[in-house]
Amino acid sequence: MKKNSLIFILVLVGFLVTVATSNRALKKICETTDHQQLCFEALDNSSITDDPMELMKLAFKAVIKHIQSTSELRSQIKEKANDHMNKAALSDCDELLQYAVDELQASISEVGDPKMHTWTDRVNEIKNWLSAVISYQETCKDGITHPEVKSAMEDGLLNATQLTSNALAIVSGISGILSAFHLPSNFSSIFDRVLVEEDSADGKDADTLGYPTWLRPGDRKLLALQPHDSSNAKPNVVVAQDGSGNFKTINEAVNAIPKEYTGRYVIYIKAGTYLESVMITKDMVNVFMYGDGPNQTIISGSKNWVDGTPTYQTATFSE
Repeated sequence: MKKNSLIFILVLVGFLVTVATSNRALKKICETTDHQQLCFEALDNSSITDDPMELMKLAFKAVIKHIQSTSELRSQIKEKANDHMNKAALSDCDELLQYAVDELQASISEVGDPKMHTWTDRVNEIKNWLSAVISYQETCKDGITHPEVKSAMEDGLLNATQLTSNALAIVSGISGILSAFHLPSNFSSIFDRVLVEEDSADGKDADTLGYPTWLRPGDRKLLALQPHDSSNAKPNVVVAQDGSGNFKTINEAVNAIPKEYTGRYVIYIKAGTYLESVMITKDMVNVFMYGDGPNQTIISGSKNWVDGTPTYQTATFSE
């Protein structure tokens, strides 16, 4: 009986230590955010863990949960939208919020992806995705003009928007969070490099050629090609209005991209003015387009809000 009591006490002590440690981790994670109470509420009922990286994943999952919970709301408020523009805006919301979920799921995968060379790459990539998630949510709300419908959507997305803000703050402050948990020195040195890069003397996020610092060397070289070197890009297809290429319009070329194609798909667009709006869907990955220069290859769409097209759908190039 005494032996069983001792085992019970040891288990209880171990559990209490785990709870105390996980509470400390949760507090450290949430104190970096603007909406701390919501952070505690979103993560407090999660599995007990003292791993900041796992808590970061849980923060992303909390956003997904709240975005997905708005699907029923969106179905309900669609009935209140009795005009073309607001119906179209709500359809855009469905697409935008699915994009948001996709980006969040990619962020979860990225947290534990060992194939990334440095934490700088990983952190920057996740921050880009989370910024996109915020943009998707705001674009969804901005497209709605019906006051009652807009208010309902804003209320429905409030928690998701605030939780996304929290997630971005957690990622931005991850260096301090990891340091507080005395992780191995290799983590510290990695994040020291992140801070050095972010706090560079000129405070810029671009290199001397004007390209973003996160752009890979191969992509930087490709963008730096001069017009007379454009043949080095080895296009898969050529677009030319005079019929000398594979297609006469950009959309024809885009729609012809093989679904199972792997690697970069290059489209060369010859000089001319292309009056079209080009849609790149999310399953068209790693597509690269180039022309004969900014004054030679011109792409100009003509969709606009006044003519009955929601702002989200008016972009000349859109995804």
